[in-house]
Amino acid sequence: MKSTTEHHQEQQIRWKPPPIDFLKCNIDAAVFATSKQDSMGACIRDEQRHFVAAKTMHKNDVMLPAEGEA
Repeated sequence: MKSTTEHHQEQQIRWKPPPIDFLKCNIDAAVFATSKQDSMGACIRDEQRHFVAAKTMHKNDVMLPAEGEA
C-alpha cells in the first residue's frame, strides 16, 4: 500500500504544454528481461494539447534500464 506522501506526489505530476510554436515529445520505455525484449512509445503534442504524432517500437533485444531512461 502506498504511503500518503507517495500518493500526494503522484497527484502533483501533471503534463504541462510546451511554449507556443513548440512541440512536446513524451517517451516511455519498458524492458522485459526474462523474454529478452524491450519496447518504447512516444507521443507528440502541441501547445494546445492537440495530438501531432506517435510512434511505438518493439525489439527482440534487451537494453539496460538506464538506456531506456535515456
